[in-house]
Amino acid sequence: METLKKCFICIITGAVFLLASKTASAGGWEYVMTQAGRNAAILAVANTYNGRVLNPNPQCKGWVAQVVLSASSANGTPRALPKTLSDGWEWEYSPFVFDRKSIGVIPQQFQPGNIVQMRLKNGTPHTAIVKSISSSGITWLEENYVAGTVTNTRFTKFSDFPNEVPSNNYSVYEVH
Repeated sequence: METLKKCFICIITGAVFLLASKTASAGGWEYVMTQAGRNAAILAVANTYNGRVLNPNPQCKGWVAQVVLSASSANGTPRALPKTLSDGWEWEYSPFVFDRKSIGVIPQQFQPGNIVQMRLKNGTPHTAIVKSISSSGITWLEENYVAGTVTNTRFTKFSDFPNEVPSNNYSVYEVH
């Protein structure tokens, strides 16, 4: 009887291990990839658009949503970005999107692959992806900020960011 009990425990333990392994390998986005890996996947897809004219034009948030969906679908479970709140620069709650600003993250602490929604000084909402951070500022990957329907990069000095986005009207997100 004791041998049968041990055998049963081994079978159950093995089944749980196999199920966990299969689940982890099936969904790399949430089980295997680190946050840095997810950010890198977002950047890799975003970079394929750089310099391209988008037709039809999805606008900035629509473009970022396409990028995130493509990056997450290729690496596991697709992630759709949530709807924008009425303030025009923040998103509704989503279990897959975390607002890093809620924990006190400032522009100097943005990370490549973070998504930033902001309300510009003229009141226009805008969504962009952080391409890189240097000691002096942020390089963005974005759609329709400078050149209409063209996806491009742009640099903003940290000292200019408060003028461009007054009153801290921004949120910085990572997609989980």
